[in-house]
Amino acid sequence: YEEVQCDHVAWKDWLTNPAREWSEVRWVARRVYMTREELVERFGEVGRKVPLSTTATGADDAEDAQREANKTGEVYEVWDKPTKRAYWLCKTYTESLLDEREDPLGLSGFFPCPPPLNATTAPDSTIPVADYVQYQDQAEELDELTARIAKLQDALRMVGFYAGEENINLQRVFAPGNENKLIPVDSFDLFKEKGGVRGIIEWVPVDQVIQTLRGCYEARSMVLQDIYQITGLSDIIRGDSNPNETATAQRIKGQWGGLRVRDRQKAVQKFARDTIRIKAEIIGSQFSIETLRAMTNVKLLTNEEKQGVQMAMMQAQITGQPPQIPPDVMELMEQPSWEDVKALLADNTLRSFRIDVETDSTIEPDETAAKQAYNEFVTATVGLMQAAAGIIPAAPNTAPLFAEFMKQGARIYDAPRSLEDVIEKVFGGLEQMPPAQPPGPPQPDPAQMEAEAMKGQVEMQKLQVEQQRTQQEGQLGMMDAQLRAQELQLKGQALARDPNPQGVA
Repeated sequence: YEEVQCDHVAWKDWLTNPAREWSEVRWVARRVYMTREELVERFGEVGRKVPLSTTATGADDAEDAQREANKTGEVYEVWDKPTKRAYWLCKTYTESLLDEREDPLGLSGFFPCPPPLNATTAPDSTIPVADYVQYQDQAEELDELTARIAKLQDALRMVGFYAGEENINLQRVFAPGNENKLIPVDSFDLFKEKGGVRGIIEWVPVDQVIQTLRGCYEARSMVLQDIYQITGLSDIIRGDSNPNETATAQRIKGQWGGLRVRDRQKAVQKFARDTIRIKAEIIGSQFSIETLRAMTNVKLLTNEEKQGVQMAMMQAQITGQPPQIPPDVMELMEQPSWEDVKALLADNTLRSFRIDVETDSTIEPDETAAKQAYNEFVTATVGLMQAAAGIIPAAPNTAPLFAEFMKQGARIYDAPRSLEDVIEKVFGGLEQMPPAQPPGPPQPDPAQMEAEAMKGQVEMQKLQVEQQRTQQEGQLGMMDAQLRAQELQLKGQALARDPNPQGVA
């Protein structure tokens, strides 16, 4: 069983040498708390000699803290880059190292961890600086104003002084149950001369307290604005917005408000990417072929299986019988073997050329903006496909151009990388297609041809009838001419016999 796990390391358990930047870090270390059983399982008999000097957190009392089961030993795991070695040691056990190994993982960067998320650092140190330091003065001022506001709120009480001789009447006024009642007063004229209730009661001036309290609230709001300006937390990021502002104004505020935190967002993305790269490198160099086959479920053959198929084919050729090999296995013979894949993954240079591990944005996406971008991308893609459908059949050499157009659009709209592979497959074979031949003359409809043929036959029959009629008329004309000639001949003969026939004037 093989797996790669990520382990969180607390800041107090992380150590490294002082450096100005990550490239100058020579060694990294982490502190691990291990029980006696874990020490013996990991380091053998040496683990029994490690003192258990750390008490587990959450112990109820001192007696519980002294129990052996609740104590752990501090073990430091140190990865030294110059020597390419990893060491395990305990500061309270000085007889020897707990363990020492030569480059346990064989990683290209040696360290089994990405650069830590330091957030804010000075230009000459990798030690992170707490963000609180940047607005510490404003935070202390904010605490003082908040405490002062609390005290002023306690002073907002109705407290006053009154004349002692009017004790009975005032008690009747403020007694419960005297709402909406008239209270009689003896010597009303004298009571009125004293100014009535206002004349016998003097209230503490709380209006001055209220005015001071308002000033404290305004001062605190200004301090909060200073803190937001220092930290870069604008109103739009905190979720506050002005309902009178337009959507464009709020979008601009959001873009500029996130400008100062964008570097931290990219740092988190880079941290996740580097972590995945380390895991991928460990999988490629350390995992066995059986584990890779089980994890990926990719249908490939090993070299041994390919040799077996080749032997079966040779035996079939010798015996003259067709080989009993399934077609899917024959297709896999043309694919690389698992050993080839393993060699590619294990070779750091080839893997870097062929495989690039990246991470998408880890920021919570804006669903509205994502839907709008998706609709724009689909609209643009459909228009480009329609244009390609009209141009590529006549000019297949333009297929790569349309493929690049679509891939560039996919990158702009942050589409998945698998979409680029699909685009490449769709347009890859179109370039090899022969140009489409221009359309020839339209083929006539068989029914129309049959109708035209029948119409031609009818016309032919009409022509034949007309020709027969013309011949008959010609024959009749010839017969008429012959008759006329015979008649003239007879008349000529008659005149020769009788020049003066009777009846001729």
